[in-house]
Amino acid sequence: LIIWEVKLNHVKDALMYDKVAFIGYSKHAFRIATSFKKINKKLSFIFFNYKKINFKNIYKSKNIITTSDIKTIKNCKIIVICCPPDKHFYYLKKLINKNSYFFLEKPPVTKISELNAIQNIKFKKNIYFNFNYIFSDLYKFIQKELKKKSNGKIIKINIHASHGLAYKKNIKKKYNWRFANDNTNSISGNLGIHYIHLLINLLGKPNSYSIKNFKISNNINIDTTQINLDFGNIFSEIFLSYASVKYKKIELTFDNSIIIITEDNSLKYFLRNNYDKSGKF
Repeated sequence: LIIWEVKLNHVKDALMYDKVAFIGYSKHAFRIATSFKKINKKLSFIFFNYKKINFKNIYKSKNIITTSDIKTIKNCKIIVICCPPDKHFYYLKKLINKNSYFFLEKPPVTKISELNAIQNIKFKKNIYFNFNYIFSDLYKFIQKELKKKSNGKIIKINIHASHGLAYKKNIKKKYNWRFANDNTNSISGNLGIHYIHLLINLLGKPNSYSIKNFKISNNINIDTTQINLDFGNIFSEIFLSYASVKYKKIELTFDNSIIIITEDNSLKYFLRNNYDKSGKF
């Protein structure tokens, strides 16, 4: 059992079991549960009811069990921890056992001490994280382009992803884990972690990095981040914002070409074949 979301076949074997337990109850938990249901329609879900929510009204399903006793879910074969990330490690420590698989939403934890502790936790081979971009078509496309001799050497990879969540009317009125004030638990951690993981798998470990967080809107704390990664002769800039228009673009700069990937298509320009009047390419 590897990961969920992008490629559903990665979870097929484990989802032959009867029950999946969730710590987390909101829309994202519903999306994961819906994906699991596509693989095994007979699955039932146990939700740890730590906020006394009537889950049956939310999911409108007969296969929903709720409990306020955490011991009830301890022996489930699959336990998905998708509550706010500052509670991930707390529940993992309470529930870890040799017979269960654990899936932690990203970011896995919010403290360096917790990240180090996971390295030494018992039964850590049963713990998986939602870093799904390396199973995506995007990853395969970039990987293929990096290998093409006609593109030349890769020089830079720029990533831009934004939408206007920070301007949502009710965002200021309630707690939202996406808007924390630290790198591991803010937009750089909960969204940037996907792109950092993607780049590391494509280019290797960076020599150095920098992260600068900003507050653009008036509603919340950090809503924008700029992440710079130095891979030696390859550089990457990741710009992410909850305070701008909805837009996503990845730009691959080679010495022979530039490839711009957007949400709906990809455009390739072979610069060596495009000379202007002055002979510049």
